[in-house]
Amino acid sequence: MSKKTTKASRTHHAFFSKLRAAKQQVNSKMKDRMNQLQLERRKPTFMNRLYRLLIFLNKLSIYPYFKASDPNDNSLEIEECYAGLFLLLSLYFVFFGPFLWNSLCMCLEFLCGSMHWFSKVFLFPPVVFSVYRIIDLLVAHLTILFIQSEANIDGTRDGFIRIRHPQRWVAFLSVDLLQIVLSFATIYWVMDAFFSSSCMKPFNKHFYTTTFPMTNWWESFRIGVNAFYFSLVTIATLGSGDFYPTTTLGRLVVSFEILIGIFFLFFVFVIAVPTIKTTNTLGKKWK
Repeated sequence: MSKKTTKASRTHHAFFSKLRAAKQQVNSKMKDRMNQLQLERRKPTFMNRLYRLLIFLNKLSIYPYFKASDPNDNSLEIEECYAGLFLLLSLYFVFFGPFLWNSLCMCLEFLCGSMHWFSKVFLFPPVVFSVYRIIDLLVAHLTILFIQSEANIDGTRDGFIRIRHPQRWVAFLSVDLLQIVLSFATIYWVMDAFFSSSCMKPFNKHFYTTTFPMTNWWESFRIGVNAFYFSLVTIATLGSGDFYPTTTLGRLVVSFEILIGIFFLFFVFVIAVPTIKTTNTLGKKWK
């Protein structure tokens, strides 16, 4: 009886030894495979280079998105200050920029006897600011997209949570969309004022009805209103038809704004809304 028990125990021990060895072999192969996948992901592929470029550009941005993981961090207050400052500047360039440039034209006409070409130099700062603002916001949101994709690849569930609470991010997204509309409105009225000749005007009709300088101050303010209206219907892809581009440059700028509008719609309905639902579900589970 003892010999049978000893033989059975040896057989049992040998079986489990082989089972442990097989399990260790499988774990070793899986570990080697995971290491191989990590090495492949670390290779300098095009997507990795683009991801690193976006992170680098975001670090240069004056309007950072990833400074804080804690919603109570002071850097979020700084970001809100930046958002408010840029929004005020965008509003100023759209609705008071034509008024300011009209005043400059009146001064130059009074001093020189006619509107000097030097007055058009002052149209460049609003354009530079608007182009920088658009590129800055695109880089920031593209970085969010790549960070979320990286989190999904890694299997982590906190891709957006570690950036900020998604509801707060959607609020910033709305402000960013308004700033893009205002930035394009600035570009439109500057293009209309810079190419004032009838053969080079970028749109089917001017945003203004009289020539610069204007004695009617309301007319200079109405330029900004018309430019904002055209920018809003363009990014919403409504196309009312009262203003439309007639030159190649005008069509390029309008097409770029439509693409940005589609890009932001993609963010809201494909990324932001599902992320908010997922975060709310996870928050209920973690309570």
